[in-house]
Amino acid sequence: MDILAVVAVLLILFFIASWSSARSYFAKGRLAGMEEATGEIIRGIRAHYESAGRSPDAVSKALEAITTFVHGPEPQKDILRYHARLWTFGDRKSVV
Repeated sequence: MDILAVVAVLLILFFIASWSSARSYFAKGRLAGMEEATGEIIRGIRAHYESAGRSPDAVSKALEAITTFVHGPEPQKDILRYHARLWTFGDRKSVV
């Protein structure tokens, strides 16, 4: 009976560790996908304004704010911070 209890506890610990690892992997992948999409948007904006000459100050500030993101130890908090920066980046009024 003691061996069965030990095996059950070890199995539960294995599932908890697996779940934690999967959550971490998913969060890091989600953050990487958001960064890749943002990079594509920034490259498109820069290409558009570089062909026109000089970009407006509001666009330059928005691009600088979104590219100065620093990662922390917790990917879940980074996702929330990145969402906040993307909201302010997307909230800029159109400058033509």
